[in-house]
Amino acid sequence: MSVELDPVELGFKRPFQHEVSQTLRLKNPHSDPVAFKVKTTAPKQPNSGRIEPGKDVEVQILLQAMKEDPPPDAKCRDKFLVQSVLITADKEFTNVGSLWSHIEQTNKSSIQEKKIRVLFLAPDDAGPNATPAKTNGLSRDSMAPSPSPSHEAVTPQRGVSDASGPVSVPQDRPSDSKNLGEIRNETFNPATGGGAQSAFNSAAASVSNAMPSSGDVEAQLAEAKAQIARLTQQVSEATGLRQRKTGSAQDSKQQMSTATTQQAPAGGVPVQITALLHPDVQKFKPTALRMGKAVRHRGPDWSGNWIANDTILVHERLSIVGVESGAQPLVNEEETVSLAVNGEIYNHRILRKSLKNPYNFKTHSDCEVIIPLYLEHDIDAPRKLDGMFSWVLHDKAQDRVIAARDPIGITTFYMGRSSTTPGAVFFASELKCLHPVCDNIISFPPGHVYDSKTDSLTRYYDPKWLVEPENIPSTPVDYKELRHSFERSVRKRMMAEVPFGVLLSGGLDSSLVASIAQRETLRLNEATRKKAAASTGNASEQQNQLVGIDDSNELQTDLLLGQLNSFSIGLPNAPDAIAAQEVANFLGTKHHTFTFTIEDGLNALTDVIFHLETFDVTTIRASTPMFLLSRKIKAMGVKMVLSGEGSDEIFGGYLYFHNAPDKAAFHQECIRRVKNLHLADCLRANKSTSAWGVEARVPFLDKEFLNTAMNIDPADKLIDRDAGRIEKYILRKAFDTTDEPETAPYLPDKILWRQKEQFSDGVGYGWIDALKDNAELHVTDEMMKNPKPEWGNDIPDSKEAYWYRCMFDEHFPSYCADTVMRWTPTWSNQTDPSGRAIGVHEQKYAHAK
Repeated sequence: MSVELDPVELGFKRPFQHEVSQTLRLKNPHSDPVAFKVKTTAPKQPNSGRIEPGKDVEVQILLQAMKEDPPPDAKCRDKFLVQSVLITADKEFTNVGSLWSHIEQTNKSSIQEKKIRVLFLAPDDAGPNATPAKTNGLSRDSMAPSPSPSHEAVTPQRGVSDASGPVSVPQDRPSDSKNLGEIRNETFNPATGGGAQSAFNSAAASVSNAMPSSGDVEAQLAEAKAQIARLTQQVSEATGLRQRKTGSAQDSKQQMSTATTQQAPAGGVPVQITALLHPDVQKFKPTALRMGKAVRHRGPDWSGNWIANDTILVHERLSIVGVESGAQPLVNEEETVSLAVNGEIYNHRILRKSLKNPYNFKTHSDCEVIIPLYLEHDIDAPRKLDGMFSWVLHDKAQDRVIAARDPIGITTFYMGRSSTTPGAVFFASELKCLHPVCDNIISFPPGHVYDSKTDSLTRYYDPKWLVEPENIPSTPVDYKELRHSFERSVRKRMMAEVPFGVLLSGGLDSSLVASIAQRETLRLNEATRKKAAASTGNASEQQNQLVGIDDSNELQTDLLLGQLNSFSIGLPNAPDAIAAQEVANFLGTKHHTFTFTIEDGLNALTDVIFHLETFDVTTIRASTPMFLLSRKIKAMGVKMVLSGEGSDEIFGGYLYFHNAPDKAAFHQECIRRVKNLHLADCLRANKSTSAWGVEARVPFLDKEFLNTAMNIDPADKLIDRDAGRIEKYILRKAFDTTDEPETAPYLPDKILWRQKEQFSDGVGYGWIDALKDNAELHVTDEMMKNPKPEWGNDIPDSKEAYWYRCMFDEHFPSYCADTVMRWTPTWSNQTDPSGRAIGVHEQKYAHAK
């Protein structure tokens, strides 16, 4: 099933003071095309490509130059690995890198592997293909963070589309690839000539064996790493050749620059960031890494960190876009600006083209564009971004930290300070990172940017509808523009290089998202097939393709999407599950219905509160089934989902909006709800999914769509049951194509005009009843009369709320409660946030009859 290799061993002819190359031929003996990857133990990214039936390709393997030749009897510990997989009809992708991502997610067992030994040959024993390669001398690439002892270059096939670009799978580390402390001393060390290089290696060895179990050892570790940083520059000046690993503990496998201890690149987008501005950053580093590890569930794909001056950036990555390149934290070419990002920048293609000054991009990551934007626009850079994000940037030249959060707060983000470390500032994606070291934590305000130069927060997102709520808009609704604006929003959020799906509750909002996503999937696949048919087979044409929205609001991707997956969850026979299946049947999605029991939900409560970092009743009720569903989704290999949060806040969709006294009050309540989304539904969607390494994207909170929807005269949004105008009437009307015979319907009428069900209600009415019943068992009347003193005036108003607060206190200190907002309906005497408690709910009418 695998490719044929010629030769099966690679011999390299001495001397090794200059680079030497060998040719490896890969042949496909099968009747189907084959995708291949060539990997080594070095951290340099391997090559991948496609071989048509009966064809072959040549791969040039380069042996990097050494300072001096190894002894005659030395053995090279490096091995090369060739992976291959048949490209059958169900695996036809126009981009080979996308194919590998798909295979590694869904069918890793189908990958075939062959290892190749690497031999050191005497000058007269060299094979006929061993030839000297051009000596590169000292260059920027010869220095850390990735010194790349060996790498490969693919020779394309004639007339056949080949390598799509580099693919890296660092978690599959070969068994013989060792850390500094693991490598045996008997192997050859080309750098034992003394001087700066020898001192550097000794420091590196001491770091590798350090165990930071006490303050003294941590201090020693920090001192050793500082020594590495100083000596690296001396090494660079003392030798004009790169150092290559041949298996020694004192070699340069883990060379470090003055600013990095980064792990091998995996590419992609991180879903967890931790950033610290600390007066003694080297001593604090072990603590910082533990803080990052606390939220590794958000980014299980890879870890990395970057130190410069008194700042350390730590991140845990979930790879979704740019999965084949772009280790994070991201760094500019001069290594003066570093960046850690949690999020997606949907307009990154447009921003790259708009830059005034040339910038050398290292990756295809959508987030890398933030660095040149900062260099050109300084603190105004976040204004240019269209996406969901929280990020921290460090400017080494100015010793300056910039942090920003997206306009609505779709991604969770916190900022903390410590009374024991004045001057230190801490940032993290989750609260649990910060409370061990901070005693003052806030939820970083959405639409704001922090600048360490002024130590202040500034609002950058300031549309008139948001900052001037007293100005009531008067623009009448344009149904076509409302529809098209939302279609563009969904299209943007389909930017991905990994399998994704849609959360489908069967309600209006998620059903519209699913409907548009399905239409876009079919349209994009047709466009991709046409593009593939017209392709010239030029590898660089594929390699340079950036996934994302272009100037004409079209999504550019080489990925051939499979049948759209949709997901729902509920108790058996839940209202939402039944409606979701009906929508899925109508749209033709591949639907997955999961059920949970009351016991499943109750058993998960403490985990939900730990991950959600809240004790709000509404959030916990709705988050529990979403938390359980996300675990199922991740188990299926899906990393990203589209979700319907935000619509109820924008259009006044909650049932209590029936009681709005006038259009001004209606509009201002919508603004208040949108402003607080980062403490409510955005928090729920982000943390429920991220708990299992899944990312949720929310099309309703697109900047362009918000500007369209929030500037509509609120009189058009008002609810009037007598006139047949139910909640979110204008949104429903925008997608009602009854009067457009040429346009296929988006949804069945019974779904398009179905009354609002809050998610915690729709998963099954028995869920909320069970929560209340169990709270009665855990909280007594006496406890309600005597709340904990540390709660102050924030007293729970129900036994259910009391129960959740007690569980919250088991995980977090009391001052963390300041980051929590309680969700309660307006214009109502009800304290229970359930939609069923509102008098207009159909269940109320049913009970009254």
